[in-house]
Amino acid sequence: MLAKEYVTRLLIIRTSLLFGVLVVGAVTWYLRRQGSLETLDASQTATLSYAFMALTAGTLVGLFMLRARVQRTTNAAKQVQLYIIGYAMAESAALFGGVIWYLGGPREWYIAGLVLMVVAFQVLPLKRTKP
Repeated sequence: MLAKEYVTRLLIIRTSLLFGVLVVGAVTWYLRRQGSLETLDASQTATLSYAFMALTAGTLVGLFMLRARVQRTTNAAKQVQLYIIGYAMAESAALFGGVIWYLGGPREWYIAGLVLMVVAFQVLPLKRTKP
């Protein structure tokens, strides 16, 4: 369990990470709507899709490994580092999905990345002790 001050900091960090991914999505959606971006060909889309799936699988495995380490660690500063690593891993997958969409691939990878971020927030939940 983390002290209240650490929980507050981590809430700010993970909200900022999520907001950044949402901004990427909003800008991509706007540019796609304007029709100013090209579309990827099928082979490029397939390659990026496989890369996204591998990144997502690695992130999921990493999140559960980090959860186990957080539960074993008693040092609050080390726990905070592990939380940030997990949230950053999920953000990287979400941003990669956003890049695929920006480059002209399917937007479903971006949405899957957002879902992965929500999963990361559930796998690495913020519990706090009383001050």
